[in-house]
Amino acid sequence: MIKQSENGFVSLLTCIMLSLLLLVITISMASLQSLQLRKAEDSEQTLRAYYSAEAGVEDAVSKVLSKTIAQGVGDNTCNASTGFDASGAAEWTCQYVSFSGNPTGKLDHPDSAKTVDPLNVPYQSVIIEWNQSTNIAAAFHNRPALLGGTFPTAAAYASSPFDPPLELAVLEYPSGGFGSNQVCTRPGVPAGCQALLQNLVLVPEGGAVSTVAYGTLLGHGPWNGNCGNLGRTYSPGGLTLTGYNCYAVLTGLSAAKNYLFRLRSRYAASSYRMTFRSGPNGTGATVTVPDGTATIDVTARAGQTFRRVISKLPLNKSAASMLNFVIYSDTDVCKNFDVIDNVPSAPPAC
Repeated sequence: MIKQSENGFVSLLTCIMLSLLLLVITISMASLQSLQLRKAEDSEQTLRAYYSAEAGVEDAVSKVLSKTIAQGVGDNTCNASTGFDASGAAEWTCQYVSFSGNPTGKLDHPDSAKTVDPLNVPYQSVIIEWNQSTNIAAAFHNRPALLGGTFPTAAAYASSPFDPPLELAVLEYPSGGFGSNQVCTRPGVPAGCQALLQNLVLVPEGGAVSTVAYGTLLGHGPWNGNCGNLGRTYSPGGLTLTGYNCYAVLTGLSAAKNYLFRLRSRYAASSYRMTFRSGPNGTGATVTVPDGTATIDVTARAGQTFRRVISKLPLNKSAASMLNFVIYSDTDVCKNFDVIDNVPSAPPAC
């Protein structure tokens, strides 16, 4: 009888152990299943938030292109909705569009160029700064002190830290656009032209504030830039500028007209910055202008999941897109033309 009782106890203990093992396995499986479900839900919420953010980007693109968001100003819209925990709910919480301010950059080798399109922002003058060097001798800022007032040679620029000249092309164009055969280099010549193209060269010079009147560009120049040691402070129009060796002020622009600017490095690489001013002589308030790109920043939420998408939108207008192919070239171009009328003719020499 005792042996049978012990056998029963062992069987009962075995059953209990097996039950506990099955319980542990069941709990583990349930926890694993719950974890998998949470992961699947998180993945679904992540996709919902991401696609909602993408929808916010597309909405912002539409606003920028339709000018619902003012170019050069930007827009910030945040959604205060609290219904994100509802089943399937997802929407963007913040949509921010920004446009760059004063264009800056680097012309990273000789004869490289950058086109700046300020769009339709009203301004009447532009302060142009260029070159950033800490090892330029004082004499290298002043062209008359060098080589009898002439330009240094290309070899001299390669071996010495001269302040480089900066070439600036200015295109005045109508809002409705223009054709490649409608560009003037003198007002009204040829007749019927719609856009006026003018070029100037700013050369290193020491001394007072250097101003260039837009109305006197034709048949004049080169113009002198005010150059000096890096880190000096100078204040054209009440604006303190630091950090560049040279600067000049382009004055007399009309707030009612459209202008396009193209900076080109000559002889050496150069940094640059352009500051647009509301007054005609480098005075007035600083005007924020875009440099051709809108940054769209959208955050979206689905449940407790947030996703953020940042996108860049180029703002290419007809004038800007034509410049690289019709009006300007970063290098010299020579074209030979044959007149073909059943008569062979040799092309003219370049």
